[in-house]
Amino acid sequence: MQKQELPAVQAARPPVAANLARESGAFLSFDDVIADRAGGVSAPDRLMLMRLFRALGGAVAIFSERKVAVLDRALGLPDLPLIGSGGSEVRLGRDTPLLAGQGAEAMMTTPPFAGRPLIVFGLNGAGAELMTVAGRRGAVCLAAEAARETLAAWLERLAPVPFDRRSAA
Repeated sequence: MQKQELPAVQAARPPVAANLARESGAFLSFDDVIADRAGGVSAPDRLMLMRLFRALGGAVAIFSERKVAVLDRALGLPDLPLIGSGGSEVRLGRDTPLLAGQGAEAMMTTPPFAGRPLIVFGLNGAGAELMTVAGRRGAVCLAAEAARETLAAWLERLAPVPFDRRSAA
C-alpha cells in the first residue's frame, strides 16, 4: 500500500490565538486534543467542548481515525459533528445519517461551517480528505501541543467560565 502525501497547509504557532474569532470554525483531533491516552474524555473536557460549541454557534467538529460510533460513546455529546475513520464516516449532528465519501467537504461547505475561516487543532486522525479540503480553504493547522495551548487561550477569550460569587465565599 502506497503512503499518500498530504497537501501542505499553513503552519501556525500559539500566538495565532489572538487572531481567532467567533466567526471561525474549529476542527479538533480527538486523539491529539480531546481524549486521554486510554481514549476517555473527562467531564471538564466535555464542558470545554460544550462551551466552544456554543461560542462558535455550532461550528465545532471532532475528527479521528476511530469510528463515529466509538467517538459518540466516548464524547456523549450527540450534537457535535463527527468525522470518523479518517474521514470515511461523517455525522453532521444529532439524528443525522452518516455521510460516506466526501463528508468533510460537505461539512465545511454547509452551515455552520460555510464561509468561516477554519482552524484544525491537532493532526492525528485527520485523514487525507480533511487535510485536502482544509488546505484548499486556507485553514490554519496546529499540531499537538501548539493545538492544545492555542485552544485553551482561545476558549478563555471567547467563552470564559462564568464566576459565581456565591461559591467563592
